[in-house]
Order: sequence, then structure tokens, then C-alpha cells
Amino acid sequence: MAPANLNILHILQGVLSTCPNSPGRVVCPLLTRPVLVSCAGLPCPLVDQPRRRKQRRMAASWRSHVLDELQAYEDGPADVKACEQRDSHGFLVPVDAYEARRLAFEAESRSAEAWRQAMRRKGAFAADLEKGKKADMASRRRIKALFRGGVPQVHRKWAWTHACNVADRLDGSGAALYAALWSRRTGSKDDESNQKQIEIDLKRTFPEQEYVSSEIGQAALRRVLLALSRHFPQIGYCQSLNYVAASLLVFLDGDENAAFWMATALIEQRLYPGTYQHDLIGLAVETKTAAAVLQWKAPKLARHLERCECDLSFFVTEWLLTIFSKSFPSETVARVWDTLIYEGSKILHRVILALLRSAEEEILHTSQAPDIAQIARRAARNFHDREKLLKAAFKKIGPFPRRILDRERKKALKKVTAEREYRAAVRRGDA
Repeated sequence: MAPANLNILHILQGVLSTCPNSPGRVVCPLLTRPVLVSCAGLPCPLVDQPRRRKQRRMAASWRSHVLDELQAYEDGPADVKACEQRDSHGFLVPVDAYEARRLAFEAESRSAEAWRQAMRRKGAFAADLEKGKKADMASRRRIKALFRGGVPQVHRKWAWTHACNVADRLDGSGAALYAALWSRRTGSKDDESNQKQIEIDLKRTFPEQEYVSSEIGQAALRRVLLALSRHFPQIGYCQSLNYVAASLLVFLDGDENAAFWMATALIEQRLYPGTYQHDLIGLAVETKTAAAVLQWKAPKLARHLERCECDLSFFVTEWLLTIFSKSFPSETVARVWDTLIYEGSKILHRVILALLRSAEEEILHTSQAPDIAQIARRAARNFHDREKLLKAAFKKIGPFPRRILDRERKKALKKVTAEREYRAAVRRGDA
């Protein structure tokens, strides 16, 4: 039998909720797309009779599909039941994540209606997105609320590329430049080294995701990573970019050109400068900044980590380099990236803080650094309720002025620079 949280009554109550006066959009966490359902047979004066009949048929079909899903689960082999669902991006998720995902889907279905209204004025919306901080305050607040509420998958490529001002790169000229980059052979040792490392990392990248692990997906990921390594010679190929690029391919429906230009936008516009440089100086600065933010917003937790000699780099390094793509469930990653793409890297520090505070009680009862790191990683891996995560990041942390973050980053940069200069002097024998 299915576990208690997957019984039929629970499914139908949680998934087939409807509105008494108008058609509703609901999302089934067992599937991957929102579905329009009827008003449970109640009269709706705003919808004509043929449409009501069609909606009733859709609702009946929907209920039948849910029951079929449950029956398939109950009849399935035991080894599949432990983790047999795929999320809306094709990644495997555990069955017990159902309730958390359902709550998030309900919130996102409400946001989808706001996006539908906004897209009615697509031209004006695009203009405000591309203006960025130059747009008027009312427009910026409205757009921020839309992105924080979650960008519907059907609008994600459009919204992301306009927010990063790379929408014009999706035409022939942008595609031609991308093709020229990945197909170019420089013959340099650095390029050959990058190609070898990319080939090694391809098979390691999300092997459970059907598209990424397919022959087509592997070829697309190879081309995107080669193009990035040649577009950014000062970076070349940095391990972890494979997870970022693969996630972009998935979120952007396999559009290589869009994935490439969005990756360039993330590196150039949204992430702290130098995050992927050979010396990883940007990563070091952001790690120290995260520690300063933790001391500022969660001093008790910060003191405990210091007593346990648990440096944030034990787990924050992966979060920052992969932009959480290897750490969070993919549906949570997409929501975090929605806000990152519109608001910038400040969001990463909000999310890190919210994530650590969510596991604060367990961390405070642990004294070993490796165990604390494991708790933090597990908390990220199991955070399927992205709505809860983002509410914690934006509503429970309190004010987060950019000027304070910039000040902490400047302090961190001075510390990192001084530490590296001292180590260099020691190697030279000058210290």
C-alpha cells in the first residue's frame, strides 16, 4: 500500500482543490505541468456552457489520472517505491517529498495568474525588465514580487533573457557567435586541457536526469561548456560550471544558445566578480562575506560554528560555485535562480542564511565539524518546499541593505588579498 501521505483522499483534497466561482489552475506534484480544472460542477456565470462541459471532462480525466498514478505506485516494485517520482524538470525525487512540493505548487499556481496578467502587456513588461534599476520604483517592486513568486516555466526563458538583457542574442547573430565559439579549435595547451576536463565531467553531471544524460543532452552540454571556456579565456573551464550549464539547459528547454548567453550573463552580471577565476578569489571573498553575514544575522549560530572549528567553506563552497544546482532539488534551484537573475548575488547570501537557520537547532546540538557540514548539506538536499525557503529568506531575515553587503565584501577582499600576499611571501622566504 502507498504511505499514509499518499492515500487517495489526501491526493484528491490536496491536488484537486477548486474555486467555487471560477475555473482554477492547479498543479499535481505527481506530474510536471499545471492543469486547468473545472469548478467541481458548480455553476460559473462567467463561463459558457460548452466550456463548462469541457472543464468537467478535464476534471474527470484528471481525477482518473491521479487514481492511476496511485494504483501504479501501489502495484510497483518495492525498490522503485523509495524514489519513483520525477519532478517538473525530470529529476528523481523521493515519494515523501510529496507534501512539501504540493504546498510550493499551490503558491506557484497563484503566482502564475499574476504572470498571465503581466504578460498581457508583454512589450511594456520587457521594457521595464531591460531597464533594470532605471525603471520606476513602482515597476521594480511589481517585477520583484513576480520573480520572487516564481516564474512559470512557460515564461522562464523569456523572463530570464530579458532580465539579463541577452534576449537579443537569441537571434541569428547570437547563435552564430555561439556556434563559432564551440566549433573553434585553438590548438593551445589550455584549450586541450579544458576539453579533456569537460569530457571527464560530462558523465558526472546529473546522470539521473534523462535529458542531460542522453546523447543529445551530453552533446549540447559539451558545446556550451566549450563555448564558455573560449569566451572567458581568463577562466577557461572551471569545474562546477558543468552543473550550472546543465541546469540552464534543463530550465531553458534544451535551448543551447539561450543557455550559453544566460551563463555569460550570470558570470558577468549576477555573480561576484572572480567567482570562477583560476585563483577563485571571488569565491574566497563571497565565503568570508557569508561568514560575516551569519555573524550579523545569526550570531549564536556563528559562535557555535567557530567553537566547533567548522569553517563555512566546508559546505558553502559548493553552494556558491554551482549556484545551489547540485545541492537543492531542481525545482528549488529554479526558484532561487528566478530571484538571483532579477535581484543579483545578494540573494545568495539571503538563501545561505535562511538555509542554515532552518537547520540551526540541529546544528547547535552537534559539536563535530564534519557532522555539521553533513547536516547543512542534508538540509539543502531535502528543501523541496521552495516557497518556505524563500519566505524565510525574504521575510524572516529582516532588512538586508546592499551597502552593508558591499562593505563586508570590501573587508573580505582586503583579508583575502592580505592572506594570499602573506602566503606568497612565506613561499619566497620573505616572511
